[in-house]
Amino acid sequence: MIDTAELIVIFIVALVVVGPKKLPEIAKMIGKGLGSLKKILDEAKEGVQSELNEIKDTSGIKEALNGGAELKKSLQDMTEQVKTDFKKTVDTSVTEPTKNAFESLEQKENSEKTSQ
Repeated sequence: MIDTAELIVIFIVALVVVGPKKLPEIAKMIGKGLGSLKKILDEAKEGVQSELNEIKDTSGIKEALNGGAELKKSLQDMTEQVKTDFKKTVDTSVTEPTKNAFESLEQKENSEKTSQ
C-alpha cells in the first residue's frame, strides 16, 4: 500500500506536470476509472463465487445419482431373484403333475395286475 509520504510526493509531481487547473479534472477521471475497475472486479468476484456455489450444489446431485445407482442395483438383484423363484415354481408345477400322473398310471396298472 501507499503511505502518506508517497501520496504527497505523487500529488506534488502531478501538480507540477499537469498544472493546478487540470489537476481536479484528471483526479476526477482517475477516480472514475478506479471506480469502474472496482465494479468490474466485484462483478468478476461474484461470478466466480456463483460458479463455486453451483459446483457445491452439484455434489448433492452426485450423491443422489450414487443413491440411484445403488437402488438400481438392488432392483436388478430383486428382479433376478423373482425370475429365479418364478422359474423354480414353474418347473416344479410342470414336473410334479407329470410325476403324479405317472404314479397314478402305475398304481392303476398295478391294481389291474393284482386284480387279474
